[in-house]
Amino acid sequence: AERNEEALAAHRQAVSLAPAEPAALTNLAMFYAGHGDTQQAETLLRQAAAQPGASMTVRQNLALALGLQGRLAEAERIVRQDLPPEVVANNMAYLRAAAANGSAVNGRSWENLRSAQ
Repeated sequence: AERNEEALAAHRQAVSLAPAEPAALTNLAMFYAGHGDTQQAETLLRQAAAQPGASMTVRQNLALALGLQGRLAEAERIVRQDLPPEVVANNMAYLRAAAANGSAVNGRSWENLRSAQ
């Protein structure tokens, strides 16, 4: 809806109300990732992944943030924790293509990711 400031405020408020809640941390992290700040996303996703009850989705989002930064080996180690080999291969191929297209550098955009498919 292009209401980024409102979305960011809502995500930050959720984290302030529940700072150890993996879902709140992940939602804020994915907001940052979606706006090109994969380093901030990584920081939040690492916090979320360290919480008891962190889901596979948290770890897979962390792998995505790492992959978009070009840190493919680390991303692959995380992806392998939860997914079967054929899915790992598909996910890593996607991340390699995204990294090769430069979407891991100079800001990430949805259009860059879509063209990497």
